[in-house]
Amino acid sequence: MSPTRLSPRSRLLATLLLALGLVLASGQAAFAGVATGHAHLVTSLARTAHFRASALSATASGDPAANVELSAATEQVCSSDQLGSSCQNAVLSDINAARAAEGVAPMTLPASYNSLTVPQQLLVLANLERIGRGLIPAQGLSASLNTIASVAALADVDPNPGLINGDAVSANWAGGTPSPLLADFMWMYDDGPGSMNLDCTWNNTSGCWGHRHDILFPFDGPLIMGAAYAPNTLDGPSLTELFVGGDTATAVGQADALLEPTWATISSSLQFVLSATSMVLAHGAGSGQLVVSASATGMNVSAAITSGSGNWQVSPSSCALAPGQSCALTVTGTPGTAGALIVIGPGGTETVPVSSQASSSLRMTVAGTKITGHLSAGGSGVGGQRVTLYKRVSGRTSLVSNSRTGGGGSVTFHVSARAGTSYGLAFAGSSTLAAASTGPVQVHASRHRRSRHHRR
Repeated sequence: MSPTRLSPRSRLLATLLLALGLVLASGQAAFAGVATGHAHLVTSLARTAHFRASALSATASGDPAANVELSAATEQVCSSDQLGSSCQNAVLSDINAARAAEGVAPMTLPASYNSLTVPQQLLVLANLERIGRGLIPAQGLSASLNTIASVAALADVDPNPGLINGDAVSANWAGGTPSPLLADFMWMYDDGPGSMNLDCTWNNTSGCWGHRHDILFPFDGPLIMGAAYAPNTLDGPSLTELFVGGDTATAVGQADALLEPTWATISSSLQFVLSATSMVLAHGAGSGQLVVSASATGMNVSAAITSGSGNWQVSPSSCALAPGQSCALTVTGTPGTAGALIVIGPGGTETVPVSSQASSSLRMTVAGTKITGHLSAGGSGVGGQRVTLYKRVSGRTSLVSNSRTGGGGSVTFHVSARAGTSYGLAFAGSSTLAAASTGPVQVHASRHRRSRHHRR
């Protein structure tokens, strides 16, 4: 159901029009039989134009240029269990790839996500999509709106409220999946021309991205939601969500009183997002940056390097982040050493291994068909590192063997002496050592003369 702003005088009329304008999309979506329902926008042409302009200005980049499909890996992992952790992680990865293409920060789920009910998970996902684009979140779920959403979920249709206590309303439905994450992906990223949104055709694009518009409509506050899940309907599992903006009856004892946990409670367990899970300062780089972001709530984040060798520093040591804001942490360290960066936020602590590469040297000596390599750093041999023996024949290079250096940094290989074949050694580098290699050298077999003794 696309959002429409209503004056108090027109709410009853608009309710009747919404019932007449309801259109159910019964087609099959691109994955696992997921279907979505969508109601046309019920308002004047001028108001429709105003909605579109408002919606586009309120998002990071407006509607996507094209549909984004689930990756083949996600479809495979979700084909057997749409509620398993593997499927959940895969869909979240696809969502974040789509968000990145729009210039929107990654979505991170609250620590309590898997312990929430399906309606509460729908609240979380809608709010994460909204806050990531600078829109106000829904304050929580309402029992009255949940009831409306439940009736719709059982009937496989969009929620269709009667009189509301706000000034705008929108709703979505998805059937054929029990996964709120999959429903969110279809609503937000696979809802344009060429999708299974039946209100979006090549001849009439007025309904394209309708579900996305429903989620991202620039509602007035307070914004509240209703949501529901029906596991067994004619279309299989059924999910619904309902948004009411400008709701004036959300206080305790009022018609749309908020249920616990509210968004304020749920969001308190949200964690920051890091741009990387480890950091290696390449040889010659004096420093590097790690970006920490607050995905959907304001938070204070602190950072320190608490262990490791060498002289490591991080700056700044703390960041006060607004929702969706990021902070760049600059990390410096002594070449050839490693440490641990500790980042602390309200949702927990993350440890990021950090290291800085020192220069290394790899030498090769050849004695007949015996090749000896010696890996060193700072004038001392380096043991326990993998060195690769490669050969080059007619301009083509290929791997021959791998071996680790001993305690003094030496490694030995035995090869065959063949015309036109050269051998060399390579060290790919490590977190604390830069890569090194030798040039290819032709290997020749040693020749021995036999002395002949004549008997007299």
